[in-house]
Amino acid sequence: MLLPKTINTGKAIGMVTIAPKTDPLFKLSELPNTNKFKKIYELINASGKIERLRPKFCVVPKEKIIDYAVSDSSNKLAGMSVQDFADELSTNSVAPGGGSVAALVGGLGSALVSMVAALTHEKKGFEERREEMEAIGTKAQTIKQQLTALIDEDTDAFNAVLEANRLADSSDEEMTAKETAILAANKRAITVPLEVARLSHQVLELAAGLVNRGNPNSVSDVGVAGEVAYAGVRGGSLNVDINLPAVDSDPEFFTEVKKEVELLLQQATSLRDKIFTDSLNIINR
Repeated sequence: MLLPKTINTGKAIGMVTIAPKTDPLFKLSELPNTNKFKKIYELINASGKIERLRPKFCVVPKEKIIDYAVSDSSNKLAGMSVQDFADELSTNSVAPGGGSVAALVGGLGSALVSMVAALTHEKKGFEERREEMEAIGTKAQTIKQQLTALIDEDTDAFNAVLEANRLADSSDEEMTAKETAILAANKRAITVPLEVARLSHQVLELAAGLVNRGNPNSVSDVGVAGEVAYAGVRGGSLNVDINLPAVDSDPEFFTEVKKEVELLLQQATSLRDKIFTDSLNIINR
C-alpha cells in the first residue's frame, strides 16, 4: 500500500524521530509492526495521515519549504532563501563571492550524505547497517553546520581585509600596526577557505564510504554529493591560492598552507573519481 506522507510536529520515539517530509511513495509496510509504534498506527487510522520516521541525527526543518540553503537564520547569508542568496550574489558587490559559494556547495554535499544515510537507516533489509549510518549521518550533520557557518565567515574575513587596508598609516607606529593588521586579516582570509576545503574533503571521504554501503536507490545522490563536495574543495583551494601572495612575509605559513592545499586537491580528485565511477557502476548494474 502506498500512502502520501504529510507533515506533523516532530517527536522523538526510541532511537528514531518522527519528522516532516512529503513522499508519495511511502510504504505502510515499512513501519515496524510492534507495540512500540502502536500510536503511530493510531495516528494513521484516525486521520489518514502518516508520520515519517527519521534517525535522530536528522535535522527537522522548521517550515515545509525545500528552497532554503541552510537552516540557521542567525547568520546574514546562511539565513537567506536560495533566491535571496543568488540575488545578493549576482550584484556588483565583491562579497559574498566564490568563497561563500564554496562553503555552501560543500555543505549541500554533506546534507546529501546525511540524507542518504537516513534513507539507508530506515530501509527494510538494511537494519544491520543502522549503527554505521548513524555514525555517517551524525558526522555529515556536524560538517554541514560547520560549512554553513563558513558561508558568512568567508565574507566577514574578506571585509576584515578591506578594513585593515583602510587603517591610518601617517606615522611609523600606525604603519607598523596597519601592516600587522593586514597580515592577520590576510591569514584569516586564507584559513577560512582552507577550512572549507578541509571540511569538503571530509564530505568526500564520507561519500566514498557510503556509495557502496548506502541505499542503492539513492546512489545518484551520493554521486552528486561527491561532485559538489569536490567543488567545495577546489573552490576553497582557489580562494586560498589567490590570497597566499599577501602573506609571503611569513614563508613558513605560506609553505605549509601551499603543501596542504596541493595534497587536499590530489586526494579529493581521487575520491571524486572513485565516487563517480562506483555510482555509475551501481546505476548500470
